[in-house]
Amino acid sequence: YPSNMSIVVYFNMPCKYTASKWAKRPVSSVFWPDSLALLGSETTFQWNDDMSAIEVLLDRTAPVTVGDILWIKQSRLVPSGNLVYHPTPTLNTTITAGEEVILNAKLTPSSVFPQACSQLQLGTADTIGLGGRLGRIVWGLGPRTTRPISEILEQILEETNDDGFNTLTVPPANLSRAVYAVRMLNGEDEYQLMTIQIEVVATITSWLGSTETVSVVVTIDKTEEPLPQVSAITPTALEVENRQTAKFGVEMWSVDQSQCVGVVDDSSGKSIESLWQYRACPTKSFNDCSDDWDALENVGLKDRARAPGVVDIAGFSFRPDSHHQFQAVAFYPESTKRVNTTFSLTVLPRPKPVVSLTGPEETSATCKFTISSDAKDTSIPETEAPDFLYRWSCYDARTLEACDLPNFDLPTVSVYTGSGNLSDLP
Repeated sequence: YPSNMSIVVYFNMPCKYTASKWAKRPVSSVFWPDSLALLGSETTFQWNDDMSAIEVLLDRTAPVTVGDILWIKQSRLVPSGNLVYHPTPTLNTTITAGEEVILNAKLTPSSVFPQACSQLQLGTADTIGLGGRLGRIVWGLGPRTTRPISEILEQILEETNDDGFNTLTVPPANLSRAVYAVRMLNGEDEYQLMTIQIEVVATITSWLGSTETVSVVVTIDKTEEPLPQVSAITPTALEVENRQTAKFGVEMWSVDQSQCVGVVDDSSGKSIESLWQYRACPTKSFNDCSDDWDALENVGLKDRARAPGVVDIAGFSFRPDSHHQFQAVAFYPESTKRVNTTFSLTVLPRPKPVVSLTGPEETSATCKFTISSDAKDTSIPETEAPDFLYRWSCYDARTLEACDLPNFDLPTVSVYTGSGNLSDLP
């Protein structure tokens, strides 16, 4: 059965291939060519501790899924140990899911208000539950799509599905032609009054067999003034411990307007400026964030990034169990219009202390001894002292009953001290 980035094949007895059970070997030495097409010829496998299973280590692009059949070559794996055995026949096994993984599909557009002469890109990078690998996606357009956009974009959808891409990209020329078709079908007066929408539908299937369909609706911005193009180059949602760096980034560019239909202004060659904004959010839903965005310096945040379009916030800048949003804003200096992309940051709750104990393994019943603890709080910088309260407990290793030591407050068997040392135990 599969386990995230690997497949584990179990046998009814220990077996062997080579003398070295720890050596990683190419799967081509064990599996038939039909199976190599699923696993990838460069994939390797290794034995488990008791030689009763092999673990096939996959990369993100291997097309294998639950339900596929793997074939092992004749006499490549034989019983381990000093045994007499017949040549092993060709073996096969059907891949099943080791455990249920809930698929939470997410579809993120490059902009929810794209202009007609712009690149529209939709991705599934924020989807949770793909088992550490790329999913299979079927792209389509939903019923809320304005006519006749579906007919115009049909070829792009077919090509994307045939190629198995996990991102749908509609180039400016195609999007412009689709919007222009709406304009011609409805007439100028009706076009100016109507709302033009595109509903993109993605059916995502994980390699573990889970399937979910998700959709998003984008509304065409009919203003004629060209705007910069902005696309996220990092996931738009991030979870970190507060000691870790938070980093987001966007790519910014201008569209060559000459490729579009009905262009009245050209943005080619214009310089793009950008800035980052911040706001705090009370909950992880991010539906109740502050309405106001602040400059990073106004809230005490320092951006360490030097590249345009990137924000890099050092660890320990946020308290544990908190939620935040960043917004990349791009614009042309001579324009009042702005284009933005929003990123969400969840800072995980404070982790448990990391503790190690030092003391004698054996001692005489008449000797005193000291047990010392080394405790670290990873949610604060190493230069700061943790505010720990220590609770010491003692149990008999054989009976698991409380130790009968005078230094402990029986029967609760607990001592609270201001330090990590428990000294002079009789």
